Amino acid sequence: MVLRCFPAFDNEAFTVAPGSHFLSAGSPIINDSHTPIGTTFVFTGGFDYKAIEVDDTSGDDTVSDDDLPGQHIITDGMGLIPEGIPGRE
Repeated sequence: MVLRCFPAFDNEAFTVAPGSHFLSAGSPIINDSHTPIGTTFVFTGGFDYKAIEVDDTSGDDTVSDDDLPGQHIITDGMGLIPEGIPGRE
């Protein structure tokens, strides 16, 4: 078990920029691998930074195996992500 912390903001802080060739302008970011490459976003201030805590169960304490999302369990989602939810494949 390796606990890792990542900075996070509410997805309303990142919206699709006007003139972006992908997705609807003003829609919030969806943090997954299906966001088209080349989509541009605008960051809006006023949202508090939160430190999300993840239990990396991949077995290597020197590497965050982000290509193995099923081996990352949210231990403290700070109200943004429910605890106990594994990453998506």
